[in-house]
Amino acid sequence: MPNLTKELFLNAIECPLRAWFMFRGEGAVAPTLAEQFRMEQGLDVHRRARSRYPDGMSAARAGIEEAAARTQELMADAAVDAIFEATFVTGEYATRADVLTRSGDAWNLIEIKSSVNDKPELIDDLAYTAMVMQRTGCTIASAALLLVSRDFRLGMEDRDLFASYDHTDDVRTRVTEFSALANRVAESMRGEARPDGPLIKECRDCSFFVTECLGAGVTHPIFDLTRLTGPRFERLADAGIVSVNDIPADYELTATQERVRGVIVSGEPEIGAGLGNALAEVEWPTYYLDFETFATAVPVYPDIEPYRTIPMQFSVHVCAALGDVSAHHEFLAEPGGDPRRGLAERLVEALGTDGSIVVYSSYERRILNDLASVCPDLAERLEGFVSRLFDLETVFKQHYTHPDFHGKTSIKVTVPALVPEMSYDGMEIGDGDSASACFAFMVWGRYGAGEVTDVRRNLLAYCKHDTLAMVRLHERMVQIAYG
Repeated sequence: MPNLTKELFLNAIECPLRAWFMFRGEGAVAPTLAEQFRMEQGLDVHRRARSRYPDGMSAARAGIEEAAARTQELMADAAVDAIFEATFVTGEYATRADVLTRSGDAWNLIEIKSSVNDKPELIDDLAYTAMVMQRTGCTIASAALLLVSRDFRLGMEDRDLFASYDHTDDVRTRVTEFSALANRVAESMRGEARPDGPLIKECRDCSFFVTECLGAGVTHPIFDLTRLTGPRFERLADAGIVSVNDIPADYELTATQERVRGVIVSGEPEIGAGLGNALAEVEWPTYYLDFETFATAVPVYPDIEPYRTIPMQFSVHVCAALGDVSAHHEFLAEPGGDPRRGLAERLVEALGTDGSIVVYSSYERRILNDLASVCPDLAERLEGFVSRLFDLETVFKQHYTHPDFHGKTSIKVTVPALVPEMSYDGMEIGDGDSASACFAFMVWGRYGAGEVTDVRRNLLAYCKHDTLAMVRLHERMVQIAYG
Protein backbone atom coordinates (compact mmCIF):
# COMPACT_ATOMS: atom_id res chain seq x y z
CA MET A 1 0.00 0.00 0.00
CA PRO A 2 1.16 3.59 -0.63
CA ASN A 3 2.44 5.93 2.05
CA LEU A 4 -0.01 8.00 4.03
CA THR A 5 -0.21 11.63 2.93
CA LYS A 6 -1.07 14.93 4.55
CA GLU A 7 -4.58 14.82 3.11
CA LEU A 8 -5.22 11.35 4.50
CA PHE A 9 -3.77 12.10 7.92
CA LEU A 10 -5.71 15.33 8.42
CA ASN A 11 -8.90 13.69 7.20
CA ALA A 12 -8.32 10.72 9.53
CA ILE A 13 -8.14 13.04 12.53
CA GLU A 14 -11.59 14.41 11.66
CA CYS A 15 -13.12 11.15 10.45
CA PRO A 16 -11.27 7.80 10.30
CA LEU A 17 -13.92 6.30 8.02
CA ARG A 18 -13.69 9.02 5.38
CA ALA A 19 -9.89 8.70 5.30
CA TRP A 20 -10.15 4.90 5.17
CA PHE A 21 -12.29 5.13 2.03
CA MET A 22 -10.01 7.76 0.51
CA PHE A 23 -6.94 5.61 1.16
CA ARG A 24 -8.55 2.86 -0.90
CA GLY A 25 -9.38 5.22 -3.78
CA GLU A 26 -13.12 5.07 -3.25
CA GLY A 27 -15.27 8.06 -4.09
CA ALA A 28 -12.62 9.62 -6.33
CA VAL A 29 -14.13 11.74 -9.12
CA ALA A 30 -12.70 13.98 -11.81
CA PRO A 31 -12.23 17.57 -10.61
CA THR A 32 -14.93 20.07 -11.52
CA LEU A 33 -14.15 23.20 -13.54
CA ALA A 34 -14.11 25.20 -10.32
CA GLU A 35 -11.70 22.74 -8.71
CA GLN A 36 -9.46 22.84 -11.79
CA PHE A 37 -9.44 26.63 -11.54
CA ARG A 38 -8.44 26.54 -7.88
CA MET A 39 -5.68 24.03 -8.61
CA GLU A 40 -4.30 26.15 -11.45
CA GLN A 41 -4.32 29.21 -9.24
CA GLY A 42 -2.43 27.29 -6.58
CA LEU A 43 0.20 26.13 -9.07
CA ASP A 44 0.64 29.67 -10.38
CA VAL A 45 1.06 31.08 -6.87
CA HIS A 46 3.65 28.39 -6.06
CA ARG A 47 5.58 29.18 -9.21
CA ARG A 48 5.64 32.88 -8.41
CA ALA A 49 6.71 32.23 -4.82
CA ARG A 50 9.94 30.68 -6.01
CA SER A 51 11.12 34.11 -7.18
CA ARG A 52 11.78 34.87 -3.52
CA TYR A 53 14.46 32.19 -3.50
CA PRO A 54 16.41 32.72 -6.73
CA ASP A 55 19.11 30.18 -5.82
CA GLY A 56 16.66 27.50 -4.72
CA MET A 57 16.98 23.93 -6.03
CA SER A 58 14.10 21.59 -6.78
CA ALA A 59 14.02 18.09 -5.30
CA ALA A 60 11.03 17.04 -7.41
CA ARG A 61 11.38 13.69 -9.15
CA ALA A 62 8.94 11.29 -10.79
CA GLY A 63 9.02 8.82 -7.90
CA ILE A 64 8.65 9.65 -4.22
CA GLU A 65 11.67 7.57 -3.17
CA GLU A 66 13.80 9.27 -5.81
CA ALA A 67 12.58 12.68 -4.64
CA ALA A 68 13.38 11.81 -1.02
CA ALA A 69 16.88 10.71 -2.02
CA ARG A 70 17.44 13.91 -4.00
CA THR A 71 16.25 15.91 -0.99
CA GLN A 72 18.90 14.31 1.21
CA GLU A 73 21.58 15.10 -1.39
CA LEU A 74 20.56 18.77 -1.48
CA MET A 75 20.36 19.04 2.30
CA ALA A 76 23.87 17.61 2.57
CA ASP A 77 25.24 20.22 0.15
CA ALA A 78 26.19 23.26 2.23
CA ALA A 79 26.06 25.43 -0.89
CA VAL A 80 22.29 24.87 -1.21
CA ASP A 81 20.37 27.41 0.87
CA ALA A 82 16.82 26.73 -0.38
CA ILE A 83 15.05 23.57 -1.55
CA PHE A 84 11.71 23.34 -3.36
CA GLU A 85 9.45 20.28 -3.03
CA ALA A 86 11.71 18.71 -0.40
CA THR A 87 10.39 15.17 0.06
CA PHE A 88 10.48 13.06 3.22
CA VAL A 89 9.45 9.43 3.73
CA THR A 90 9.46 7.69 7.08
CA GLY A 91 7.65 4.53 8.06
CA GLU A 92 4.02 4.95 7.07
CA TYR A 93 4.16 8.63 6.18
CA ALA A 94 5.37 10.86 3.36
CA THR A 95 5.29 14.61 2.76
CA ARG A 96 6.60 17.37 0.53
CA ALA A 97 7.68 20.74 1.91
CA ASP A 98 6.97 23.64 -0.42
CA VAL A 99 10.17 25.46 0.57
CA LEU A 100 13.00 24.74 2.99
CA THR A 101 15.66 27.35 3.74
CA ARG A 102 18.83 26.56 5.60
CA SER A 103 19.37 27.87 9.14
CA GLY A 104 22.70 26.47 10.29
CA ASP A 105 22.13 22.79 11.00
CA ALA A 106 18.35 23.28 11.01
CA TRP A 107 15.75 24.27 8.43
CA ASN A 108 13.02 26.87 8.06
CA LEU A 109 9.82 25.26 6.81
CA ILE A 110 7.62 27.38 4.53
CA GLU A 111 4.19 26.39 3.24
CA ILE A 112 2.83 28.36 0.24
CA LYS A 113 -0.91 28.91 0.04
CA SER A 114 -3.00 30.88 -2.45
CA SER A 115 -5.21 32.23 0.36
CA VAL A 116 -5.11 35.78 1.72
CA ASN A 117 -6.45 34.59 5.08
CA ASP A 118 -4.23 33.17 7.82
CA LYS A 119 -6.57 30.33 8.81
CA PRO A 120 -6.10 27.77 11.62
CA GLU A 121 -6.43 24.81 9.25
CA LEU A 122 -3.38 26.02 7.34
CA ILE A 123 -1.33 25.57 10.51
CA ASP A 124 -2.33 21.89 10.48
CA ASP A 125 -0.85 21.60 6.98
CA LEU A 126 2.44 22.97 8.29
CA ALA A 127 2.35 20.78 11.37
CA TYR A 128 1.90 17.55 9.42
CA THR A 129 4.94 18.29 7.27
CA ALA A 130 6.94 19.28 10.35
CA MET A 131 5.96 16.02 12.09
CA VAL A 132 7.13 13.85 9.20
CA MET A 133 10.35 15.84 8.83
CA GLN A 134 11.13 15.45 12.51
CA ARG A 135 10.50 11.70 12.30
CA THR A 136 13.30 11.56 9.71
CA GLY A 137 15.65 13.35 12.11
CA CYS A 138 15.40 16.79 10.51
CA THR A 139 15.56 19.78 12.88
CA ILE A 140 13.11 22.61 12.20
CA ALA A 141 14.18 26.11 13.18
CA SER A 142 10.92 27.82 12.22
CA ALA A 143 7.63 27.22 10.44
CA ALA A 144 5.78 29.87 8.45
CA LEU A 145 2.97 30.34 5.95
CA LEU A 146 3.56 32.32 2.78
CA LEU A 147 0.17 33.73 1.77
CA VAL A 148 -1.05 36.12 -0.91
CA SER A 149 -0.72 39.75 0.17
CA ARG A 150 -3.81 41.93 0.00
CA ASP A 151 -1.52 44.83 -0.99
CA PHE A 152 -0.35 43.27 -4.26
CA ARG A 153 -1.31 44.99 -7.51
CA LEU A 154 -0.80 44.16 -11.17
CA GLY A 155 2.64 45.27 -12.29
CA MET A 156 4.44 44.56 -9.03
CA GLU A 157 7.21 41.99 -8.84
CA ASP A 158 6.18 38.40 -8.13
CA ARG A 159 8.12 38.45 -4.87
CA ASP A 160 5.80 41.23 -3.65
CA LEU A 161 2.77 38.97 -4.05
CA PHE A 162 3.34 37.39 -0.66
CA ALA A 163 3.01 38.03 3.06
CA SER A 164 4.73 35.76 5.60
CA TYR A 165 3.14 34.57 8.85
CA ASP A 166 5.30 32.87 11.47
CA HIS A 167 3.60 29.95 13.25
CA THR A 168 6.56 28.19 14.82
CA ASP A 169 5.09 27.92 18.31
CA ASP A 170 1.66 26.83 17.05
CA VAL A 171 3.26 24.22 14.81
CA ARG A 172 5.36 22.76 17.62
CA THR A 173 2.26 22.36 19.76
CA ARG A 174 0.37 20.66 16.94
CA VAL A 175 3.32 18.39 16.11
CA THR A 176 3.22 17.06 19.65
CA GLU A 177 -0.50 16.38 19.31
CA PHE A 178 -0.13 14.81 15.86
CA SER A 179 2.77 12.60 16.94
CA ALA A 180 0.63 11.10 19.68
CA LEU A 181 -1.95 10.10 17.04
CA ALA A 182 0.33 9.03 14.20
CA ASN A 183 0.71 5.34 14.97
CA ARG A 184 -2.98 4.87 15.70
CA VAL A 185 -3.97 6.65 12.48
CA ALA A 186 -1.60 4.53 10.40
CA GLU A 187 -2.88 1.32 11.95
CA SER A 188 -6.48 2.34 11.30
CA MET A 189 -5.84 3.33 7.67
CA ARG A 190 -4.02 0.12 6.78
CA GLY A 191 -6.35 -2.16 8.70
CA GLU A 192 -8.93 -4.30 6.91
CA ALA A 193 -11.58 -3.50 9.52
CA ARG A 194 -13.69 -0.53 8.54
CA PRO A 195 -13.49 2.15 11.28
CA ASP A 196 -16.56 3.86 12.68
CA GLY A 197 -17.68 7.17 11.25
CA PRO A 198 -18.55 9.78 13.90
CA LEU A 199 -21.40 12.23 13.41
CA ILE A 200 -19.60 15.56 13.03
CA LYS A 201 -20.42 18.84 11.35
CA GLU A 202 -18.11 17.92 8.44
CA CYS A 203 -20.55 15.13 7.53
CA ARG A 204 -22.73 17.81 5.93
CA ASP A 205 -20.47 18.01 2.85
CA CYS A 206 -19.10 14.46 2.84
CA SER A 207 -20.16 12.26 -0.09
CA PHE A 208 -19.54 9.11 1.96
CA PHE A 209 -22.03 10.25 4.61
CA VAL A 210 -25.03 9.62 2.35
CA THR A 211 -23.65 6.56 0.52
CA GLU A 212 -21.59 4.54 2.99
CA CYS A 213 -22.07 6.00 6.44
CA LEU A 214 -24.63 7.20 8.97
CA GLY A 215 -26.66 9.14 6.41
CA ALA A 216 -27.24 6.21 4.05
CA GLY A 217 -30.96 5.88 3.46
CA VAL A 218 -31.77 9.02 5.47
CA THR A 219 -33.89 11.38 3.38
CA HIS A 220 -33.65 14.30 5.79
CA PRO A 221 -30.49 14.22 7.92
CA ILE A 222 -30.26 16.72 10.76
CA PHE A 223 -28.07 18.89 8.52
CA ASP A 224 -31.30 19.95 6.80
CA LEU A 225 -31.89 22.18 9.83
CA THR A 226 -30.67 25.68 9.05
CA ARG A 227 -27.54 26.74 10.94
CA LEU A 228 -27.44 23.70 13.16
CA THR A 229 -24.20 24.32 15.04
CA GLY A 230 -22.72 24.39 18.51
CA PRO A 231 -24.49 22.79 21.48
CA ARG A 232 -27.70 22.02 19.55
CA PHE A 233 -25.79 19.89 17.06
CA GLU A 234 -23.55 18.32 19.68
CA ARG A 235 -26.47 17.17 21.82
CA LEU A 236 -28.12 15.51 18.81
CA ALA A 237 -24.83 13.89 17.76
CA ASP A 238 -24.19 12.63 21.29
CA ALA A 239 -27.67 11.08 21.29
CA GLY A 240 -26.99 9.37 17.96
CA ILE A 241 -29.81 11.21 16.19
CA VAL A 242 -29.15 11.40 12.44
CA SER A 243 -32.60 12.01 10.94
CA VAL A 244 -34.77 15.09 11.47
CA ASN A 245 -37.71 12.75 11.90
CA ASP A 246 -36.08 11.28 15.02
CA ILE A 247 -35.59 14.58 16.84
CA PRO A 248 -37.76 14.61 19.99
CA ALA A 249 -40.79 16.88 19.70
CA ASP A 250 -39.72 18.88 22.77
CA TYR A 251 -36.13 19.42 21.56
CA GLU A 252 -35.36 23.16 21.56
CA LEU A 253 -34.76 24.56 18.06
CA THR A 254 -34.73 28.04 16.60
CA ALA A 255 -37.92 29.28 14.95
CA THR A 256 -36.47 28.70 11.46
CA GLN A 257 -35.25 25.22 12.37
CA GLU A 258 -38.66 24.42 13.81
CA ARG A 259 -40.31 25.43 10.52
CA VAL A 260 -37.97 23.16 8.58
CA ARG A 261 -38.61 20.27 10.95
CA GLY A 262 -42.34 20.86 10.72
CA VAL A 263 -42.51 20.55 6.92
CA ILE A 264 -40.22 17.51 6.94
CA VAL A 265 -42.36 15.69 9.51
CA SER A 266 -45.64 16.63 7.80
CA GLY A 267 -44.34 16.22 4.27
CA GLU A 268 -46.20 19.40 3.30
CA PRO A 269 -44.88 22.92 2.61
CA GLU A 270 -45.64 25.74 5.00
CA ILE A 271 -47.05 28.93 3.48
CA GLY A 272 -46.53 32.00 5.62
CA ALA A 273 -49.43 34.38 6.17
CA GLY A 274 -47.37 37.24 4.75
CA LEU A 275 -46.48 35.61 1.42
CA GLY A 276 -49.09 37.45 -0.62
CA ASN A 277 -48.28 40.83 0.88
CA ALA A 278 -44.56 40.31 0.27
CA LEU A 279 -45.11 39.45 -3.40
CA ALA A 280 -47.48 42.40 -3.82
CA GLU A 281 -44.53 44.75 -3.30
CA VAL A 282 -43.26 43.99 -6.81
CA GLU A 283 -43.88 46.87 -9.21
CA TRP A 284 -44.28 46.55 -12.97
CA PRO A 285 -42.56 46.52 -15.38
CA THR A 286 -40.21 44.14 -13.58
CA TYR A 287 -36.58 43.42 -14.42
CA TYR A 288 -35.10 40.07 -13.40
CA LEU A 289 -31.34 40.58 -12.91
CA ASP A 290 -28.45 38.18 -12.41
CA PHE A 291 -24.71 38.87 -12.40
CA GLU A 292 -21.86 36.45 -12.90
CA THR A 293 -18.49 37.36 -11.44
CA PHE A 294 -14.96 36.04 -11.14
CA ALA A 295 -11.95 36.62 -8.91
CA THR A 296 -8.31 35.63 -9.15
CA ALA A 297 -5.51 35.36 -6.62
CA VAL A 298 -3.16 37.28 -8.91
CA PRO A 299 -4.97 40.37 -10.24
CA VAL A 300 -5.52 40.49 -14.00
CA TYR A 301 -6.51 44.17 -14.18
CA PRO A 302 -4.82 47.35 -12.86
CA ASP A 303 -5.68 48.71 -9.41
CA ILE A 304 -7.40 45.46 -8.37
CA GLU A 305 -6.43 43.65 -5.18
CA PRO A 306 -6.18 39.84 -5.00
CA TYR A 307 -9.56 38.11 -5.06
CA ARG A 308 -11.44 41.28 -5.92
CA THR A 309 -14.87 40.24 -7.21
CA ILE A 310 -15.27 41.47 -10.79
CA PRO A 311 -18.66 41.30 -12.54
CA MET A 312 -18.16 40.19 -16.13
CA GLN A 313 -21.68 39.25 -17.19
CA PHE A 314 -25.34 39.99 -16.62
CA SER A 315 -28.72 38.85 -17.86
CA VAL A 316 -31.98 40.81 -17.57
CA HIS A 317 -35.42 39.51 -18.43
CA VAL A 318 -38.07 42.25 -18.63
CA CYS A 319 -41.72 41.48 -17.88
CA ALA A 320 -44.58 43.93 -18.42
CA ALA A 321 -46.75 41.70 -16.23
CA LEU A 322 -46.34 38.47 -14.32
CA GLY A 323 -44.72 35.87 -16.59
CA ASP A 324 -45.05 38.10 -19.66
CA VAL A 325 -41.49 38.39 -21.00
CA SER A 326 -41.24 41.43 -23.25
CA ALA A 327 -37.46 41.71 -23.64
CA HIS A 328 -34.15 40.16 -22.74
CA HIS A 329 -30.82 41.99 -22.35
CA GLU A 330 -27.44 40.42 -21.78
CA PHE A 331 -23.79 41.36 -21.55
CA LEU A 332 -20.66 39.22 -21.54
CA ALA A 333 -17.31 40.97 -21.41
CA GLU A 334 -14.39 40.36 -23.68
CA PRO A 335 -11.50 39.02 -21.59
CA GLY A 336 -8.97 41.67 -22.61
CA GLY A 337 -9.64 44.43 -20.07
CA ASP A 338 -11.50 45.45 -16.90
CA PRO A 339 -15.16 44.89 -17.85
CA ARG A 340 -16.85 46.93 -15.15
CA ARG A 341 -17.24 50.20 -17.06
CA GLY A 342 -18.71 48.56 -20.15
CA LEU A 343 -20.98 46.37 -18.05
CA ALA A 344 -22.25 49.35 -16.04
CA GLU A 345 -23.06 51.33 -19.19
CA ARG A 346 -25.02 48.44 -20.69
CA LEU A 347 -26.79 47.86 -17.38
CA VAL A 348 -28.00 51.47 -17.28
CA GLU A 349 -29.54 50.91 -20.71
CA ALA A 350 -31.16 47.62 -19.70
CA LEU A 351 -32.82 48.41 -16.36
CA GLY A 352 -35.00 51.39 -17.25
CA THR A 353 -36.05 54.06 -14.77
CA ASP A 354 -38.93 52.50 -12.84
CA GLY A 355 -40.32 49.15 -11.79
CA SER A 356 -38.88 46.51 -9.49
CA ILE A 357 -35.56 44.78 -10.13
CA VAL A 358 -35.96 41.19 -8.95
CA VAL A 359 -32.77 39.47 -7.78
CA TYR A 360 -32.01 36.31 -5.86
CA SER A 361 -29.89 37.04 -2.75
CA SER A 362 -28.08 40.17 -1.65
CA TYR A 363 -25.22 39.57 -4.08
CA GLU A 364 -26.53 41.90 -6.78
CA ARG A 365 -26.82 44.73 -4.23
CA ARG A 366 -23.11 44.37 -3.43
CA ILE A 367 -22.16 44.37 -7.12
CA LEU A 368 -24.24 47.47 -7.87
CA ASN A 369 -22.69 49.35 -4.97
CA ASP A 370 -19.23 48.36 -6.13
CA LEU A 371 -19.98 49.48 -9.69
CA ALA A 372 -21.17 52.84 -8.34
CA SER A 373 -17.85 53.29 -6.53
CA VAL A 374 -15.77 52.68 -9.67
CA CYS A 375 -18.08 54.55 -12.08
CA PRO A 376 -18.84 57.79 -10.20
CA ASP A 377 -20.53 59.44 -13.19
CA LEU A 378 -23.03 56.55 -13.24
CA ALA A 379 -23.34 56.30 -9.47
CA GLU A 380 -26.71 58.04 -9.22
CA ARG A 381 -28.31 55.64 -11.70
CA LEU A 382 -26.65 52.59 -10.16
CA GLU A 383 -27.62 53.59 -6.64
CA GLY A 384 -31.15 54.13 -7.92
CA PHE A 385 -31.18 50.53 -9.05
CA VAL A 386 -30.31 49.46 -5.51
CA SER A 387 -33.41 51.22 -4.18
CA ARG A 388 -35.56 49.23 -6.64
CA LEU A 389 -34.26 45.78 -5.72
CA PHE A 390 -36.64 43.03 -4.65
CA ASP A 391 -34.94 39.93 -3.24
CA LEU A 392 -36.95 36.86 -4.16
CA GLU A 393 -34.86 34.63 -1.90
CA THR A 394 -35.98 36.66 1.12
CA VAL A 395 -39.55 35.65 0.28
CA PHE A 396 -38.58 32.01 0.69
CA LYS A 397 -36.62 32.64 3.87
CA GLN A 398 -39.50 34.47 5.52
CA HIS A 399 -42.69 33.06 4.01
CA TYR A 400 -42.31 29.67 2.36
CA THR A 401 -40.71 26.41 3.52
CA HIS A 402 -40.75 23.16 1.54
CA PRO A 403 -39.48 19.72 2.58
CA ASP A 404 -37.63 19.32 -0.72
CA PHE A 405 -35.57 22.45 0.01
CA HIS A 406 -33.70 20.52 2.72
CA GLY A 407 -33.42 23.66 4.82
CA LYS A 408 -31.91 25.76 2.02
CA THR A 409 -33.29 28.58 -0.11
CA SER A 410 -30.80 28.95 -2.96
CA ILE A 411 -32.19 29.08 -6.48
CA LYS A 412 -30.49 25.75 -7.26
CA VAL A 413 -32.79 24.22 -4.61
CA THR A 414 -36.06 26.10 -5.06
CA VAL A 415 -36.22 25.85 -8.85
CA PRO A 416 -35.99 22.01 -9.10
CA ALA A 417 -38.61 21.67 -6.35
CA LEU A 418 -41.11 24.18 -7.72
CA VAL A 419 -40.28 24.65 -11.42
CA PRO A 420 -38.70 21.34 -12.45
CA GLU A 421 -38.92 22.19 -16.16
CA MET A 422 -36.27 24.86 -15.49
CA SER A 423 -33.75 22.33 -14.15
CA TYR A 424 -30.05 23.05 -14.65
CA ASP A 425 -29.31 19.40 -15.42
CA GLY A 426 -27.52 18.83 -18.70
CA MET A 427 -26.28 22.39 -19.13
CA GLU A 428 -22.65 22.73 -20.23
CA ILE A 429 -22.26 25.38 -17.54
CA GLY A 430 -24.75 24.88 -14.73
CA ASP A 431 -23.44 26.77 -11.72
CA GLY A 432 -21.79 30.07 -10.84
CA ASP A 433 -18.44 28.57 -9.82
CA SER A 434 -18.06 26.93 -13.22
CA ALA A 435 -19.02 30.17 -14.95
CA SER A 436 -16.35 32.05 -12.99
CA ALA A 437 -13.73 29.43 -13.83
CA CYS A 438 -14.54 29.47 -17.54
CA PHE A 439 -14.24 33.23 -17.80
CA ALA A 440 -10.95 33.20 -15.86
CA PHE A 441 -9.61 30.54 -18.24
CA MET A 442 -10.54 32.83 -21.15
CA VAL A 443 -8.68 35.71 -19.52
CA TRP A 444 -5.65 33.46 -19.08
CA GLY A 445 -5.80 32.40 -22.73
CA ARG A 446 -6.46 28.73 -21.98
CA TYR A 447 -8.95 28.26 -24.85
CA GLY A 448 -8.48 28.21 -28.60
CA ALA A 449 -10.65 30.37 -30.88
CA GLY A 450 -13.23 27.64 -31.44
CA GLU A 451 -13.40 26.83 -27.76
CA VAL A 452 -13.91 30.49 -26.85
CA THR A 453 -16.96 30.61 -29.11
CA ASP A 454 -18.46 27.59 -27.37
CA VAL A 455 -17.62 28.85 -23.88
CA ARG A 456 -19.15 32.25 -24.54
CA ARG A 457 -22.33 30.62 -25.86
CA ASN A 458 -22.53 28.40 -22.75
CA LEU A 459 -21.93 31.32 -20.41
CA LEU A 460 -24.68 33.35 -22.03
CA ALA A 461 -27.05 30.38 -21.90
CA TYR A 462 -26.39 29.82 -18.19
CA CYS A 463 -26.92 33.42 -17.10
CA LYS A 464 -30.04 33.71 -19.28
CA HIS A 465 -31.37 30.53 -17.70
CA ASP A 466 -30.90 32.01 -14.23
CA THR A 467 -33.05 35.07 -14.90
CA LEU A 468 -35.73 33.15 -16.79
CA ALA A 469 -35.83 30.71 -13.87
CA MET A 470 -36.56 33.67 -11.59
CA VAL A 471 -39.43 34.72 -13.87
CA ARG A 472 -41.00 31.26 -13.64
CA LEU A 473 -40.27 30.92 -9.93
CA HIS A 474 -41.97 34.27 -9.29
CA GLU A 475 -44.99 33.05 -11.25
CA ARG A 476 -45.13 29.87 -9.22
CA MET A 477 -44.94 31.72 -5.92
CA VAL A 478 -47.86 33.98 -6.91
CA GLN A 479 -49.88 30.89 -7.80
CA ILE A 480 -49.08 29.40 -4.38
CA ALA A 481 -49.98 32.63 -2.59
CA TYR A 482 -53.27 33.27 -4.37
CA GLY A 483 -54.27 29.81 -5.58
